[in-house]
Amino acid sequence: MDRLRVVEKTRAFKRKRRDKHNKRATKVRQLEVREGTQYQSDMGFNSSVQESTEQIPQPTIPPQIIQACTSEKDFKKVVFDLETTSRANNAEICQFAAIHGTEQFNVYILPLHEIMPTAAAVNRLSVSQGGMFYEGKPVTAVQLDVAIQKFLNWLQSLTEPFLLLAHNAKLFDAKHLLKALEMSSRTEPFSEVVVGFGDTLSAFKELFPERKSYI
Repeated sequence: MDRLRVVEKTRAFKRKRRDKHNKRATKVRQLEVREGTQYQSDMGFNSSVQESTEQIPQPTIPPQIIQACTSEKDFKKVVFDLETTSRANNAEICQFAAIHGTEQFNVYILPLHEIMPTAAAVNRLSVSQGGMFYEGKPVTAVQLDVAIQKFLNWLQSLTEPFLLLAHNAKLFDAKHLLKALEMSSRTEPFSEVVVGFGDTLSAFKELFPERKSYI
């Protein structure tokens, strides 16, 4: 009898652990970047390459099959770039720039922690006495949630929906932007105007495999 109780408790424990794992996996899948492998854009891509980018689902609903955007007419392209405090997964965004045709967006973001020397050597940004500097000159910087809202306002002022393109979006830019959206509680309004991300680095590697560098 005691052995039977132990077995039942063990099964219940495993069932709870499995349910907990499934819930955690579901949340991760909802925040995943869904991107196509090839893109046709104004950045020098072959005109025969077809878009294949999936939509970003609402983070508050269960995972579901999303219809892919297969035509360039389905969306407009916005190229964006992030500067961060480091290359680590927990890095903070300290500059956010984007462009769509002749429309440009740029905002500096005051990070909570220091900008690492290796990152500062690339982005030429620094923080001192509560202020931000670019190449040693002071610039106006805002908090993260303010910057994200400014970007959403900029997107909404243009024709929507949008595909966001970045060089190495899959491994860097997209995940940092999604994390910032989550921290700022702006994931839902973001998903209303953005259909997904495109990685120009992946596209370049596929279109020009003989190249030694894609920077």
